[in-house]
Amino acid sequence: MNPLKVFTRPEYAFRPRQILTRLRRALSPVPESAEVTLPWGDTVRVCPRETIGAEIWYCGVFDLPVAETLWRLLDAGETALDVGANLGQMTSLLRCKAGPAGRVLAFEPHPQLFGALEFLRDAPANQRPGAPLELFQAGLSDAARAAWLDPGGDWQANRGLGRVTAADTGGRAVSIQLLTLDELLPPGSLVGVAKVDVEGHELDVLRGASRLLGERAVRDLIYEDLAVQPSPVSALLRAQGYSLFTLQARRRGPGLRASDAPDEPADLQHNFLATLDPARAQARLAAPGWQVLSTGGK
Repeated sequence: MNPLKVFTRPEYAFRPRQILTRLRRALSPVPESAEVTLPWGDTVRVCPRETIGAEIWYCGVFDLPVAETLWRLLDAGETALDVGANLGQMTSLLRCKAGPAGRVLAFEPHPQLFGALEFLRDAPANQRPGAPLELFQAGLSDAARAAWLDPGGDWQANRGLGRVTAADTGGRAVSIQLLTLDELLPPGSLVGVAKVDVEGHELDVLRGASRLLGERAVRDLIYEDLAVQPSPVSALLRAQGYSLFTLQARRRGPGLRASDAPDEPADLQHNFLATLDPARAQARLAAPGWQVLSTGGK
């Protein structure tokens, strides 16, 4: 295997200085915690010893196809949602793209990860023009209630696998509060882009936004769906008039593939776009390159 092949990834090919950063960090002890400046200028606090933190630590960005899709679809001045915000990389991106006239709501129930969101909001390095952050130490569901969040059996290695449960059956869950989008966003609200990544709880999140979806108030929804397709999530969204696409990552740039297209590639990462304006989304994602990797995301 060619050890240099890793540097053909877009994160390096479109941002060559990240190669030197990776090499330098690979030759140094891995810290427990670190502050990293993202390509668009904000600073986040990560744990380089776990999956998401390590990707940001070495590559500069986590989940590039999702980040690029969010960046291209959100317009300045719009409202954006980050449901399952984790340490806040996507929240930061949405904040910067929405701009001072925009609005960003971020939801993360795990107390340690919520602390990283608070760092993102309060860090002196991040006091630059951008949408004000509205942070909720809570999850979203189909009803407001108390619940548990099971972080998984390997929290130290991957802090992105927390699942909402009804009880603390494993003795490791944390008590959390669940809210609904229909309660939080009044009638007449409009959402440009929503990102939902909640490890299997996506259907409940959408059921808790049934009024908003019925009002066609959420234009673009980027979500993870690990179920076999077509899934209950995709059925609900199609019934609400959404067109569904699978997000794709090519070396030259992002892409969309109709989610019901035949011969679906086996290596897709289960990230989808549901949109009420498919022509707009396809046009926005058509240009080659990775805008989010350039200085300031411009």
